Amino acid sequence: MSMEIPSLLRIGYRTFEVIPLLPPDLEMTDKYGWCDKVNAKIYLYVGDEPLMTADTLLHEVIHATWAWMGLDARECCLTWF
Repeated sequence: MSMEIPSLLRIGYRTFEVIPLLPPDLEMTDKYGWCDKVNAKIYLYVGDEPLMTADTLLHEVIHATWAWMGLDARECCLTWF
């Protein structure tokens, strides 16, 4: 079972390209996703588990949102505890 992934996401004033990663990419990077804030790209491993894919996409969108707001991810995380 797979899910449809958007190719573009508007976050604040920027448009992020969503680039799907396949199983060989995961083996090379060991990451399910990452956000390239400089080049406005979100790399996302699209596997057989739609909930994991959706969770990872949300995680990377949060990183992009923090960058758009001028926040450091470590600062945001530390304020939660």
